[in-house]
Amino acid sequence: VLTKNKQAEDAEARIVSTLTKIHGKTITIHAQTNEYGVLFSSIHKKDVLDEILHIAHGPITMDMFELPDAIKNAGEYPITLKYKVYSAKIKLEVTK
Repeated sequence: VLTKNKQAEDAEARIVSTLTKIHGKTITIHAQTNEYGVLFSSIHKKDVLDEILHIAHGPITMDMFELPDAIKNAGEYPITLKYKVYSAKIKLEVTK
């Protein structure tokens, strides 16, 4: 039987392991754009989380990263995931 403290330690270890695994990675979201690179449909935090979970396969939540506004243009966007004192930097690439 695991104690609550041991369960919390295991959960934290899984999160830290996942952050270590994805640090420095690039995630790509393909989207339809016009000729100026403006997206027909904005990319939201949930869309980004889905892509992160696709490569991370770990306990990442929307609370762990900031996306100031919906993404409306193709391009590269730095994202920092944070959990307590741990962090991972990834790059989001939105392409046509």
